[in-house]
Amino acid sequence: MADRKGNGEAEEDLRSVRAALRDALIEQGCAVASDTLSMRNDLYVVGADDLARALFHFDTDAGDVVIDLSGLTPAELASLDKPATIDARLDFGSVEVIVPDGIKASIDASTDLGDVELFGRTDDGFRNHVSRTVEDPDLDITLDVGAGEVVVRSA
Repeated sequence: MADRKGNGEAEEDLRSVRAALRDALIEQGCAVASDTLSMRNDLYVVGADDLARALFHFDTDAGDVVIDLSGLTPAELASLDKPATIDARLDFGSVEVIVPDGIKASIDASTDLGDVELFGRTDDGFRNHVSRTVEDPDLDITLDVGAGEVVVRSA
């Protein structure tokens, strides 16, 4: 008779497989966008090929997410037809975006409860909203966290 695993063991095996696959893809320089789990602790390394679709979207219940754009160059982004859009929404947790120097980014960041740090400027408390608009942006970034922290910093 075959040995059957309980639900908990099977879920743990599935999480391990997903994590190994994600790590292998990140190692190869791929962006990994997945919201199949309600709790995420991930690093997304986003390249020009990923942004060629003009949208990188992340939406989940809770977790800690880092979106690393440090490998992008102004020339790569200039080749896109329109500004690339990055949209990240979390109910609870933190999202950090690393923007390389020389990239023109319009940013709209908010939390209902928590901190918003935009290139060293921090607002904290309730219903924080910080934005920076630039003319002819390479990137449009929207970050929204219900309770937690939003950080945007230079590479």
